[in-house]
Amino acid sequence: MEGGGGIYLFETEDGPYVGQTRNSFERRWKQHAQGKHRTPLPGTCQVLHDDLDDDLLDDYEAFEIGRRGTYGGPGSHQQNRLRGNTTKAEGAYEIGA
Repeated sequence: MEGGGGIYLFETEDGPYVGQTRNSFERRWKQHAQGKHRTPLPGTCQVLHDDLDDDLLDDYEAFEIGRRGTYGGPGSHQQNRLRGNTTKAEGAYEIGA
């Protein structure tokens, strides 16, 4: 990752997960691996978008969540509990879906 943030995807035991980071992808994936949920399966981490301006991160994340069908809402077995981090990103989710 150069100067901006990025969007990533990995598989978990329960399905795919889309996320964003302003840190290095490797550092973020390690943080997930240390957690109790949304743990990446080995060899499944991939970069979807790199070096994005901060003001585009939420839109790109929401788009990929919609595109990949990972949103299930709170309490679901889908890995993304939100369609994006801000209400600004709402339209991006629909475009992806």
